[in-house]
Formats: sequence, structure tokens, C-alpha cells
Amino acid sequence: MQPMQRNTKITIAIVSAVVLLAVIIFIVWWLNRGTSESLVVTPPTNESNIVPPVLPSASAGATEEVMNAEEQNLQSVLTAIAFTFAERFGSYSTESNFSNLTALESLMTVKMKTVAETFKNTQQATTPGTFYGVSTQALSATIHTIDQLAGRASLTVSTQRQESRGDTTNPRVFYQDLDLELALVGDQWKIDTASWK
Repeated sequence: MQPMQRNTKITIAIVSAVVLLAVIIFIVWWLNRGTSESLVVTPPTNESNIVPPVLPSASAGATEEVMNAEEQNLQSVLTAIAFTFAERFGSYSTESNFSNLTALESLMTVKMKTVAETFKNTQQATTPGTFYGVSTQALSATIHTIDQLAGRASLTVSTQRQESRGDTTNPRVFYQDLDLELALVGDQWKIDTASWK
């Protein structure tokens, strides 16, 4: 075989291979041309890549913070009222003539004032001639319910109390809870009921 014929055959083989490859590429392109435009890729769905329909605005977080701050402030106010009331309500003596109840009138609803006045009158009538006194210290408060719309709240104050009979030496120490119901009167929270447990 002459070298010229051999080079010609190699050239023809290469050209044929290139043409065949071009035809295959063209056929593949032609078949995929119609479907490539309508191809929709759907990513797998899971909880981590689902976008919520409405993204929260920057002010949403601020609103929640304001609500939490208002709620915490209200809890602090109710706890402070409950502590003050429990300590004064639970601290009295025959010498003070139950002036503690008079001092608490600004923290009482009309209903509670009536109860306190009845209690004071009963105690004054039955108090023995010897000294009797109780002092109370509030230790903690548990808030059970707060309903601002209804203007009602309920708490329990845990207290430590000291009871003295005859004189103030060697008082009897005991622990007692005071259940309180508060009512919103105007814009002020006031004690509506109080009962020792």
C-alpha cells in the first residue's frame, strides 16, 4: 500500500468520524430542543426549605418584645401590690388598733374594704386585754391568672409570720399562704378578696 493511499484513508476516517459525531450531536440537540423549554425542576420539599407564605416583618419581633415587656411589667406591678398588701394585712397588734387595715384602704376595692372593716370590728370586740400581735414578711408570690380584658388576676403570697401573746419575746414562727384576687378599678389594680390558707 502506498503512503499516499494510506494518508487518504486516515483522513477519510477522521473526517467520517467528525461528521458522524456532528450528526449525533445535532440529533440529540434536535430531540431535546422541544422539551428543554418546558423542563421544570422541582426541588425536594422538607421543613427546612419551605418558605412561609408571609415573611414576618422587622416590626413583628419588636411588637412581641413590647408585649413581653408589658406582660413582665404587669407581673412586677401585681407582685409588688401583693407583697405590700400581704405584709401590712398580716401585721397587726392590739396596741395598733388594726391601723394596718386603714393604711391599706387605697389598695382595696369597695368589697374588700367592707370585709376588712367587719374583720376589724370583730377582732376589736373579741381581743383579750393582754397584748397580741402578728408580724408578716412576704417571701414569694405565685401568679395564677391574669386576664386584663376582664380586669382580674389571682396570686398566692407565701409568708413567714411571727405571733406574740402577752409580750414580744419568744414569738411563735409559722409559714402561711395568702390567696389574693385582684380587680382592675379604673387604671389601678386593687385587692378584691384575701384569704389565709
